[in-house]
Amino acid sequence: MDPLTEKPERIAFIAYNIGVYESIQKFASLIVSGKINENLDTNRIAQLLSETLTFYDAELISQL
Repeated sequence: MDPLTEKPERIAFIAYNIGVYESIQKFASLIVSGKINENLDTNRIAQLLSETLTFYDAELISQL
């Protein structure tokens, strides 16, 4: 995939899907590790998600 010949919409679509995949992975890892359970409020869940390390970062996505 040559970024100079790809349509911006295609690159945006790929980046969006990477973000969705990563969000699901982060959420699932917190559930499996027991950090998220039925007793947590949404603010605490949001805090845990924001503190979870990500594999894909802005630099990686910008290189698509």
